Amino acid sequence: MKSDELRSVREAINQIDVEIISLIEKRSELSKEVAKIKAKHNLPIYYVEREQDILKKLSKQSSLGEGIKPILTEIISLCRKNQKIFTVSVLESHQYPSFIAAKSIFGSAVHVLAKPNFSFHESDFILFPLKVPLETSLVNFLLMEASIKSLVIYHIESLKETFLLASANTDSEAFKEEISLVDSLVPLENAEGTLLSQNKQKAIFLKGSPPNLNIKQIKTFKVYYASC
Repeated sequence: MKSDELRSVREAINQIDVEIISLIEKRSELSKEVAKIKAKHNLPIYYVEREQDILKKLSKQSSLGEGIKPILTEIISLCRKNQKIFTVSVLESHQYPSFIAAKSIFGSAVHVLAKPNFSFHESDFILFPLKVPLETSLVNFLLMEASIKSLVIYHIESLKETFLLASANTDSEAFKEEISLVDSLVPLENAEGTLLSQNKQKAIFLKGSPPNLNIKQIKTFKVYYASC
């Protein structure tokens, strides 16, 4: 009798699995239509605010809570393949945590490319940890790369770390806040409180406008804060 009960429950689960696959396939077909519309109107493929809205809204609706996010991320990733499989460059020196972060953000359908230095060559995005001290190469890259206008600051829950996602195509109306990257000629100790991260070369991330200091170079970015 116990085996009959178990068989009945398993049959119900099997039926649900079939329904799940069918719905994912329907979503995938609709994503192909989205790809055509984006191509027609020259729209960017990656909308971080759209994906974040899906994750936040559905995790709140689900009794599984935050636990549903990795599943949703993989479904989104599977459907995004109909538009493009992104290539994300990471630094070789931070390869392992950056690989985990890239998979957490984009799901399985992403190519992670480890490089000795920062470059958009063969890449759609560049991903790196936002730590103290900041990499000097990161500071120089962000200051010199004119194509970067906006950044996504991602908190990766599984790693308990924050990463910076840079792209030449992340500009969006959703990027409303600003941070500034400052290369100063003087120490920035009195900038504490606005500090996000810095290095010994006096380069620093500041929320909003920097204080009145002797600035060698400054660059301001639009930012979007995200988590996964």
